[in-house]
Amino acid sequence: MSEPADWYELARYYDVLFSWDPQREVDFVLGASARYGRGRPGRSFEPFCGAGRLLPHVPGAVGSDLSQAMLEIARGRGPVFRADAARLGLAPESFDLAYCLIDSFRHLQREAQAQSHLCAVARALRPGGVYVLGFDVESGRAPAEAQEAWSMKRGGLEVAAEIDVLPGPPGAEAEVMRVRLRVDDNGRRSSLESRQPLRIWTPQAVRGLVAHSGLELVACFDRRYDLEAPRALETVPGSAVLVLRRANVPG
Repeated sequence: MSEPADWYELARYYDVLFSWDPQREVDFVLGASARYGRGRPGRSFEPFCGAGRLLPHVPGAVGSDLSQAMLEIARGRGPVFRADAARLGLAPESFDLAYCLIDSFRHLQREAQAQSHLCAVARALRPGGVYVLGFDVESGRAPAEAQEAWSMKRGGLEVAAEIDVLPGPPGAEAEVMRVRLRVDDNGRRSSLESRQPLRIWTPQAVRGLVAHSGLELVACFDRRYDLEAPRALETVPGSAVLVLRRANVPG
């Protein structure tokens, strides 16, 4: 029997689970900035930074997150601040690059929240700066095709995760991410289950959102992070990575 939990408050377990080598992601983000944006960034911003896994590897990176538990770990990796991603309050033209790769954008449940987030990032980017944003776009996958499972270990702590997707309430533009964790913490074993609602975005809805954000979609990729293999948004199988460049920022 699994104990209910919020895995974003289980920061130590979350940090271990996502502790794979970040180099491929970092190379992609910096490569996208070089190809589509302002080149090598002087200052970078990571919303939804979690435990700050990428912060030490991206030049001038500053992170934000809503979870205090995550920020307690992230502070050891770079400068961070606590903020709701829908109300960021960033200074205008203060970053060359923004990035968020692991589907966190879909935690913004209402379209107005997502719009506010994109507009805030657009205003915070310097002219020509890009926001590299990864999230799942609806592709007609069956639930079984959306399943993921892996495990990671650090010292005496081993965390295994199984993630799948459940239908949301009837008529809602949302689905539910179910995360089941099996933890061996130096011999203490536990089973935990976390459920989080995620907004469903279609390609058409994404394009409409971006059109009113002060950003423009300049390229789209899948999670292979191959800059030589851009895709049309409508053809990406689920996990899309958008390169959004600052356009004319609405007042």
